[in-house]
Amino acid sequence: MSSITIKTERLLLKKLKLEDAQTVFLYRSNDAVSRYQKFHPKTLEDAINFITENTKHIDIDDSWFQLGIYLHSGELIGDFGIHFVQMMLFRGIKHFIQKHLKMPLTLLQRIQNI
Repeated sequence: MSSITIKTERLLLKKLKLEDAQTVFLYRSNDAVSRYQKFHPKTLEDAINFITENTKHIDIDDSWFQLGIYLHSGELIGDFGIHFVQMMLFRGIKHFIQKHLKMPLTLLQRIQNI
């Protein structure tokens, strides 16, 4: 899978585009809009780098994939990220089992395909 596209009656959710960097910069640099977000661009270049880095890969362990929220007119009205954490979860479970349940590694190897 190289991208995700979801179409609703009012919106189109799809890969964030570099040509929308100016819009991303404008709303993401507004504290009232992005106060619960980790990314606050200081420059347009920051927004370009954010889009470039967060639309490279999809479904790669511990990666983010950023989607734009578009009206059917093509206007970007927001964005959100999907965090792929499957292997991170397994490593956390493995660490917990080894540390707290004292299970041997061979048993962990058998349950690796959780």
